[in-house]
Amino acid sequence: MSPEEKAEVILIVIKRIGKRVLRWLLIATIFVVVVGSSIYIYNEVMDYYSTKNTEKETAREENARFCIAEDIKRMEGVVKDMSSAISDGDNLKTIAPKLNKIANGDALFNHPDEDIKQSVLIYEIHTKCDSKFNLLINIRADENDKLRWFRVWGQNSPKGYPSDNIEKFTVDYDYLRKSEESKKVSNDKQQASAALCAVGLSKQERLNRLSKYGPVTQTAENEYYSGGHHLSFDYFGLNSCY
Repeated sequence: MSPEEKAEVILIVIKRIGKRVLRWLLIATIFVVVVGSSIYIYNEVMDYYSTKNTEKETAREENARFCIAEDIKRMEGVVKDMSSAISDGDNLKTIAPKLNKIANGDALFNHPDEDIKQSVLIYEIHTKCDSKFNLLINIRADENDKLRWFRVWGQNSPKGYPSDNIEKFTVDYDYLRKSEESKKVSNDKQQASAALCAVGLSKQERLNRLSKYGPVTQTAENEYYSGGHHLSFDYFGLNSCY
């Protein structure tokens, strides 16, 4: 075969390969265009229906506001009844049955994410209106089953109602216990001071009473301390007392 014939054969082969490559490139381009268009159309359709559903949901919630404005009295009444039914000495196991009756449903018992040793009772008080609005109630107890707090949140709240923690319903049992303990300590101190500082007592009697609060320490001449209480005397008798 002459060089000219070889060149002609090579040219024919190249043309055939080129046609096939162009054919596959065209097919690939059409495929990409079709797939891309389908994805775009699908996304547009989904966005359309998502927007329509959102608008419909917004309209439904807006229409329910008038109903909720009346029903909120009932919902908050249930919350207040549940809160009133709880005493500081209760625990989650003892309060759950009576709260279930008030809430007209069983509580969800769980352990908080931030402290698995603690426990929480969870209730949802739903509106009777055509809305997703509800009041979420959490009653937390520590690892020793002592109540810590009672809190309420608004969920899917309508305009004009809190959508987070509703402070007016919060009961902080930790704080109440500390306040009671502080009051008791204060009252005990007042009673002790009244006993130590009573009129007409002799020095020895005052020291005897002071010794009831622990070992008596004499810090200076005629000055005595014990258990946070203090007595001091001078030539005329009692000088200071608390």
